[in-house]
Amino acid sequence: MIRLAAASLSFDGFGDIDFEQTFTLAPLVGFSYLELNCWYAQNISARGVQSIRDRSTSVGLTPVSLHFTGPTGVDHKDVVKDLALGMRGIDVAKELGCGVFVTLGAPRGREGSFDALLRLIEYLLPYAEEVGITIALENHDGHALQNPDDYDQVFSRFDSPRLAVCADIGHFNASGVTNEVLIERLGDRIVHIHVKDNITLGTKRFVPFGEGEAKNAEFVAAMSERGYSGDVVVELSPGSVDFADREAHLEALTTAREMFAPFEKESR
Repeated sequence: MIRLAAASLSFDGFGDIDFEQTFTLAPLVGFSYLELNCWYAQNISARGVQSIRDRSTSVGLTPVSLHFTGPTGVDHKDVVKDLALGMRGIDVAKELGCGVFVTLGAPRGREGSFDALLRLIEYLLPYAEEVGITIALENHDGHALQNPDDYDQVFSRFDSPRLAVCADIGHFNASGVTNEVLIERLGDRIVHIHVKDNITLGTKRFVPFGEGEAKNAEFVAAMSERGYSGDVVVELSPGSVDFADREAHLEALTTAREMFAPFEKESR
């Protein structure tokens, strides 16, 4: 079964505003499921988690996944902090009833970026397995994970059903990876999908849905035909629409929901 969700990023942007717009706009547009971008301290505090739970219930929204920060370095102090933060993120996911914990690597070229990701997985994966949460590694262009070869290095070292791929179609497009190659190389590992539109293959500029060449709907259709069962998360990039223009913002969100809603209905 495919569930259509929306990332809080699509409503709040990158600001530390405690999901203020998410809980106002998501029900208004017609979304029922959420991916929460928990990037700030207040989001993972005990009080913050209770607030998320209360507000979700009050407006009829269900958190399904948690998006978290990635590793920061390979120094032993960095590793300890990354592990502690990752374990807290997995706990928050569990407390909110989310089955998927999404994280990503550091920017490419940063010293130790890929090694830091491997080190984090080494220590965090056993905890995820114990708790029953799936770690979905997300790709970003210009980051440690940006193409199938990068994932091959990870999966050659770690083989667990609790470690999988979060495929961000816009970022793969920006990295020059076609949907056909993505499905051929990683299709069996994908448990979570982020949809966003990008201007053209190999060039990063996120645009409103339908204005780029990322072919998100075609990708979801192909994955559905393969029997994909998981979430399709709408990520409307804050750089693609002026969130301060409420009318334009709502229009872009509505377009996205209408574009992907048929896949949710067809898979039931």
